[in-house]
Amino acid sequence: MKNSMVIAAVVGVCLMPNLVRADMSRDLCNSQLPIVAQAIRLRQNGVPIATAEGMADSAFRIDKNLFGFLISAIRYAYENPEGASKSLNNGRMLEICMKNVRGY
Repeated sequence: MKNSMVIAAVVGVCLMPNLVRADMSRDLCNSQLPIVAQAIRLRQNGVPIATAEGMADSAFRIDKNLFGFLISAIRYAYENPEGASKSLNNGRMLEICMKNVRGY
């Protein structure tokens, strides 16, 4: 019993950084995904993609993986605004963002 408690504690400590990273990735993505929604609106109004991509610049200082994801998501939003909107609304874009930020 004592050994199993020690093993459980060690496993918990080892998994803790991954859990913290998962929570952090959710927070980061939730705070930055409105940029993609704004990019969809910009696209619908004929604003050049470079302007929309510029909105993601601040994410580069926060997390380079987040920045890369946002640029890809903005490009997708310009290619397929309806698909991007659907992905935002059904939570799929959040899942993909979190995976990119975590790296797994």
